[in-house]
Amino acid sequence: MESNNIINKWTLLLIDTNPDTIQFFRNVLENKPYEIIVMNNGEEGFKLLLDQPNKFSAIILGQDIQKTSGIKLLHRINSSSRSKIIPVIIQAATGSLEEMEICIRSGARYYIPNPLDEKIMPEIIAAAIRDQARYSKAESDVLDSKPIGNTLVKAEFRVKNLTESQSVANLIASECPNPRLAVVGITEMLINAIEHGNLGITYAEKTKLHENEAWLAEINKRLLLPEYRDKFVTVLFDKTASHINIRIIDQGDGFDWRNYQNLDTKRVYDNHGRGIVMARSLTFESLIYHDKGNDVECIIPYQV
Repeated sequence: MESNNIINKWTLLLIDTNPDTIQFFRNVLENKPYEIIVMNNGEEGFKLLLDQPNKFSAIILGQDIQKTSGIKLLHRINSSSRSKIIPVIIQAATGSLEEMEICIRSGARYYIPNPLDEKIMPEIIAAAIRDQARYSKAESDVLDSKPIGNTLVKAEFRVKNLTESQSVANLIASECPNPRLAVVGITEMLINAIEHGNLGITYAEKTKLHENEAWLAEINKRLLLPEYRDKFVTVLFDKTASHINIRIIDQGDGFDWRNYQNLDTKRVYDNHGRGIVMARSLTFESLIYHDKGNDVECIIPYQV
């Protein structure tokens, strides 16, 4: 996992006023590769995010903040293109299903139960850091890509592995109105098409692979197996007068995409499962699935 910091540490922004909660986070993460910056005021924390958006790998909103201004702060974080890409982890105030759903709809990607759990909490933070490391790498790559311009109107690509998919994502994103956000969504959709579509990695399998830090090794192993090595993902790019249409078709068995359009409260503690939600919230105006779910159109309007 790569960091957007120079040293091998990931910086977390903890916004909370409760000294016991703050100390709990410090104790549990003491031997982890994290630097914790604490802000006791939501407004000041948000200003820090806007001033140094590349500094932070995740944001943690504590229970006391949620009781007062947490939801409003969530909306502000997710309304700014500079901060919305940073994963937000929110601590439960009441732990009710209604509260969880409100937090998720407001933009929280991860949810920590109350009372705080010493085992679950580090796993959730690690998952958020992993997401942000991938997003930061995609952003950095696309900034180095130069758009082809008006000469690129229609194109077809075929990708087999993660390296090829990232190259295509960079090229397409560089043609979009906001390349740094576009590349995140496109990358997520292409990864899904390869891992779940062509390579047949199930949701449960991916959970265990992340727990054992073996996800990438499993991807590379399956790419060499006879039943998978000739499969590819087709990517169709079409630039119209009003929008960009990116159609992604894998050669897998499909899936019930309806279950992944929103972050289900049943999966809120899982270490993955947010790719489609993130792609839609960060990048696409709409995702239109066809047939059995292995064919999806991703729409990016020019007015963003």
